[in-house]
Amino acid sequence: LQHPQRLRSLAIHNITLYTQDSLSLTGVTLPELRTLKLGMRDDPFEKSMAREYGWPMLQERFFQGSPKLHHLELARFGFPWTISSPLALVSLDLEHDSEERGKVSIQDIFLFLRNSVPVLQYLRLREILPCAGRFTPETPVCLPHLRKLWLLDSHADDRCLTFWESLSVPPSCSIYI
Repeated sequence: LQHPQRLRSLAIHNITLYTQDSLSLTGVTLPELRTLKLGMRDDPFEKSMAREYGWPMLQERFFQGSPKLHHLELARFGFPWTISSPLALVSLDLEHDSEERGKVSIQDIFLFLRNSVPVLQYLRLREILPCAGRFTPETPVCLPHLRKLWLLDSHADDRCLTFWESLSVPPSCSIYI
């Protein structure tokens, strides 16, 4: 990337495990970045390789170097749910493969939403939610600015409803399950 410090928007799709190393956003500081869209190639070979060697993942230090990031969309990328500092994200769109959802706990997702995205307005989770079992937070996770919530899941259980019931959102928020 030439002049990464000036980038405001970056979208890269069809990333392979072989090309992700050359992409390496982990050591790059992108102070003006507002929108980031990354997507791994959606094919069986890439998925089997990723299951064996690990899915690419943005690290917490990437977010520290991109303080103006407002819109994040990741398809088949790992996400660091245990980010310790608040982010300026307004929209978050995450998609993964249903086989990988067991690598994140519902508790980590709730903690992230409670502590790391205070201005979140749009949240879309596709094939992300693990089976919650009987876990629900003691107090609902408050997302006071949320305008739209999309929960998409191919499982025929109640994980999306259980997740939604664990949130406190404004009455004007549109919910799509």
